Amino acid sequence: MFEEIRQDWGKRIREARKARYGTQVEFCAVLGVTQATCSKWESGKRAPSDYWRCRIAGALGMQVFDLFPLEPIGEPVERGEQHCPVCHTVNGHVHRHLTSPADGKRGSR
Repeated sequence: MFEEIRQDWGKRIREARKARYGTQVEFCAVLGVTQATCSKWESGKRAPSDYWRCRIAGALGMQVFDLFPLEPIGEPVERGEQHCPVCHTVNGHVHRHLTSPADGKRGSR
């Protein structure tokens, strides 16, 4: 399932990058990463870390949670809980990468 999420994120990065910057070269220069790294993100071979997701979204003028939405893996255990594709937990504590800007809370690991 996380492979599907990585591929979806990659497609979203690629489409937003093309709309804002055009080439990977320009986008990579703004982020300060190699073109190989950017290519891996866009192809879905690698998922950017929390740090890079924030940087990528900022460089593209987007909210992190709009560019990198999470999908639950399987069925939620209880209402409000999600299976986390990043750390694979489902114990109900809030992760920084699962906290939405709309709820106004900051998560922790």
